[in-house]
Amino acid sequence: MPTREVIAIALAGLMLTVPAGATADHPGTYGPPPDRVCGVAADRMLQVGATRVSCRVARKVATGIVRDGKRFERWRCPGAGKGSGYGHCHGKGPRRGAIVHWGLND
Repeated sequence: MPTREVIAIALAGLMLTVPAGATADHPGTYGPPPDRVCGVAADRMLQVGATRVSCRVARKVATGIVRDGKRFERWRCPGAGKGSGYGHCHGKGPRRGAIVHWGLND
């Protein structure tokens, strides 16, 4: 009968064989869907979603980025800029954990 030490070593070995990517987001995605859909913005051009931020702020950020290429002090928007049809922004500082998503309204 195996001892507790052998069982513990075997379990640790099994944990090491699980691929690290199994718990991560799929490459090229923006993570989970937003908590809520905020409707359209930028003259009905964009569909906006929000996580841990109000829809009013989410629409303002998405419109500012897409129309003017604006940079907001409390938001980091990787790869997003003027005219970007799809994108997202992550909150910084007091907005940490907030995400604004947008996409073209087809």
